[in-house]
Amino acid sequence: MSSITRVMALGFLVSVFLLSVGFSFFNTQQVPLSLGFMVLAAQPLALWVLGAFALGGILGLLLGSGLFRHWRKERELAQLRARITNLEQALAGTGSVNNKHGR
Repeated sequence: MSSITRVMALGFLVSVFLLSVGFSFFNTQQVPLSLGFMVLAAQPLALWVLGAFALGGILGLLLGSGLFRHWRKERELAQLRARITNLEQALAGTGSVNNKHGR
């Protein structure tokens, strides 16, 4: 079963590559890219589209790998550690007050 999946994945990747090459061959017109607040220099249309495709793939891999989730958990862990430290200091302060009164 895994060999069939690998062959299908390889076929898909080869198809995407061949379609990208064909797309690049037929879309050579120079087009500037406007981002609203700035305009990038004119480049072939295929470059803009394939660049957007590659950027989307990279972002998808990052999101799928849980990188952002990992960063969020690390930030939450740091906040919880700081909270524990604050609570321990507060408890230590109340403990010394209780000892003075013989409790």
